Amino acid sequence: MTPIAILNVAPVSLPSRPHILVSEIVSADGLALLTPHTPHYDVNVKLGLSADELISIIPGYQGLIVRSETEVTPEILQTGSKLKVIARAGVGVNNINVPAATHHHGKWKRSKLVGVEVGRKTLGIVGFGKVGLHVARMTKGLGMQMKAVDPYASADMARPAGVELIPSLKDLLPQVDFLTTHTPLLATTMDLTGEEELKTMK
Repeated sequence: MTPIAILNVAPVSLPSRPHILVSEIVSADGLALLTPHTPHYDVNVKLGLSADELISIIPGYQGLIVRSETEVTPEILQTGSKLKVIARAGVGVNNINVPAATHHHGKWKRSKLVGVEVGRKTLGIVGFGKVGLHVARMTKGLGMQMKAVDPYASADMARPAGVELIPSLKDLLPQVDFLTTHTPLLATTMDLTGEEELKTMK
């Protein structure tokens, strides 16, 4: 796979934008996931680094992406004092010294980062036009129930998409777990949902 870029000049000081080092071959599709965010940081792909070479350049990086060959040792972690994230493109972390990383990066509170399953939950769709209908079609594959509110939508359009039309937003909110809004910004839709409305949701 062809990497996005290979830079031969190693950063030696804290850059104006964070730098992420990719030290092994990662698929083009994998690297492409970083592309939308490149205005905020630089991605440098440098392959075949020895342990000493990695130690010499790691002080200039805030992120490190490895696979299975790069050994992330205590020495690398000690030298990479600016590192915020070490990620492995693969399964497991056997080549990353987790105790040393924990010592330098504080606590990993995984429980705070776990999301929720959306299957069998109810999605409320505010505005059931072209975009709302498209969202409903995608959501159906996730196993969600869908309810929508739109004074101009017809039951004939909603029924084939598996969407139940609800008469008003006030009636909709207590029935839904998630809410998505797709309305034009008009005087009648400005501040449609605020804190008080969201408090009435499930």
